[in-house]
Amino acid sequence: AGRLEEEEREARRKAEGEFKAAADDWSKHLACDPIPDAASEAEINTYVSVTQMETATTLDGALSDIAYTERVASDMAARMAAFEAVGDSAGVARCELLLRELRGTSALKLDQAALHLLLHPEDAMTPDD
Repeated sequence: AGRLEEEEREARRKAEGEFKAAADDWSKHLACDPIPDAASEAEINTYVSVTQMETATTLDGALSDIAYTERVASDMAARMAAFEAVGDSAGVARCELLLRELRGTSALKLDQAALHLLLHPEDAMTPDD
């Protein structure tokens, strides 16, 4: 009887996680937010590829890109927590990989902006300098 109860609890937890994910997806759809969907590896991979191709030339631009990427990463972290809650280690591993890609994109943006400033210090100077 104990094993059956545990299986029922596990199934209930999984169903609750799926329901919450569906509710989050619907909320995103209603908000018409263009942010990539953390549930879609294709959208995340496309976002990472496109973002990495765009070069950050100002620190402000890089920080803006990083803030947006962190919104995507936050959604991915929430998705990873949902996978952890239901014991889906494969889902957790996929999320961890995608989070590394997203955070790598943020690091790249800072590196690009820093390199641009080193190569073109005149771009950072104001008329009063």
